[in-house]
Amino acid sequence: MRAAVERAVETTGRLDALVHNAFARPRWDDPGARTLERLPADLWEHEVSVSLRGAYFCAAAGFAHLAAAKGRLVLLSSAGGIEGSVDKPAYAICKGALRAMTKSLAREWGPMGITVNAVSPFATSPSFERWWSENPAAKEVTLRLTALHHLGDGEKDIAPAILFLLSDLSRYVTGTTLMADGGRYLAF
Repeated sequence: MRAAVERAVETTGRLDALVHNAFARPRWDDPGARTLERLPADLWEHEVSVSLRGAYFCAAAGFAHLAAAKGRLVLLSSAGGIEGSVDKPAYAICKGALRAMTKSLAREWGPMGITVNAVSPFATSPSFERWWSENPAAKEVTLRLTALHHLGDGEKDIAPAILFLLSDLSRYVTGTTLMADGGRYLAF
């Protein structure tokens, strides 16, 4: 991570913003292992390594450059980090921890002019598409979960929310999780 940040700074002369969007591709061979009590330690380590350690190394690598530029850090969380998950506990725990990391870093880095926010998207993805193909009735149920009755598109709906947090339009927004979810989590 540090090498990638340094390369970006060498190329552009500065680092104004950094987005951590790493996702630990699920490795669930045994559906019974989807509960915490049966979760193999290697699956736990895999999730933590990508989600939490990845965000930590991303933030640590970018800190000095973001401080120099009064820049922005955006972490990608998830609905699982808000409401938990009965069948993906490691994922939900890590995504919830990213929301706490957002708040902690916003407090720590705010005096240096760095804003830190998270985005919690509810959008189509290859995993949603795969799940829907295996469970056709689930698609309609999923779509009804949002006030808008459709899932967002990563490029058209989620990217603009991230761009807002990276822009000067959000210069007074920090420590928050922006719900780019079509009204899925109205109570949160």
